[in-house]
Amino acid sequence: MTLFLFLSLLLTVSMTSGQAVPVPVAVHDRIPVQVDPAALERLAVATEQALPSGRHLRLKVTKSIWTPAEGKLTPDLKAAPAYVKRLTVTMRGDQRLTVAHEGNPNYVQVWADGASYNIELDRRIATAHACAMSDPHDLQLHLLMQVAMSGEFGAQGPGGCIRRGEPIAYSEAGSNVTFRYIVPGFQENLDRFAKERDRPPMRAHASELTMDIADPPRLLGTARELPPLKGNAKLLDATSKVEEWHHVGDIALPRVIRSVWPDRRNGSEQWIITRVEAAEVIAADAPLPQALPDGLVVTDGTLQLTFTVGSRDITYQGRTLKLTEPLTGHPGSTLQEILVTAVER
Repeated sequence: MTLFLFLSLLLTVSMTSGQAVPVPVAVHDRIPVQVDPAALERLAVATEQALPSGRHLRLKVTKSIWTPAEGKLTPDLKAAPAYVKRLTVTMRGDQRLTVAHEGNPNYVQVWADGASYNIELDRRIATAHACAMSDPHDLQLHLLMQVAMSGEFGAQGPGGCIRRGEPIAYSEAGSNVTFRYIVPGFQENLDRFAKERDRPPMRAHASELTMDIADPPRLLGTARELPPLKGNAKLLDATSKVEEWHHVGDIALPRVIRSVWPDRRNGSEQWIITRVEAAEVIAADAPLPQALPDGLVVTDGTLQLTFTVGSRDITYQGRTLKLTEPLTGHPGSTLQEILVTAVER
């Protein structure tokens, strides 16, 4: 696991003037600012209004990646992209997320009922792990669909980040507000990790959001500080911002997002353009089909669990068991409960 992925995992589990004031410097060596609580509350409320936990949408998305030519620091967008990915993303509120690949129709990614699945339809197999709804292709779904993804804001959501996070910077330009912060509990998680493993203190990287708090409010962009490489004190941000908007039904959503991912080794930049090619609203009361097809063999390597959708037979940590009821998905937190009545086969 890379350091950035590890720090992101810790992040997930875990005011008007914006002028710095004399306070003790924290472990992460930044001086927090004081922000008018009323301004923070306005921002928190606007963010919660703009970013529900899910939407009922289907988007056809093209993700194009440009890398700089040798000896250059930035790419040439007039050149052909180094990589293009075409996907169909379907979100059904906070219950279901499905990502289908145009180039590989046999490969589908599904999030449902607290678990993520990588499915190979032609082989009738899938790998799975329990997790919060995630963004498997880094499509910036929190921006693209204007939703509160836990991978971006942690379990406490965007409102919790604003109300309880450690403010690093705050600025206003008309109705646009930019807020830079440390996710609540993030530094404490790092401190605990370092202490338990007798390691030097680790610096929590900052996150940032830019909101238009006018009615209706919109999330305009986000940024996240990248952990510096060893021996390199320079801090770089991975950024994403909306460049074009369109209406999907009566909802204003981004059409084009530009993301910039710096290379921490040399400061060069990878540019990513995520473009919505087509979009439709799905009726919120439309029937929600079964997430996984019957007969699919699902394996969670971490738990050493294998089951077949629609079957009562499972294998768990080397034991072959029969359940009282068939599984239609990953049991998640109910695993130990259903094992109580399972019998050896």
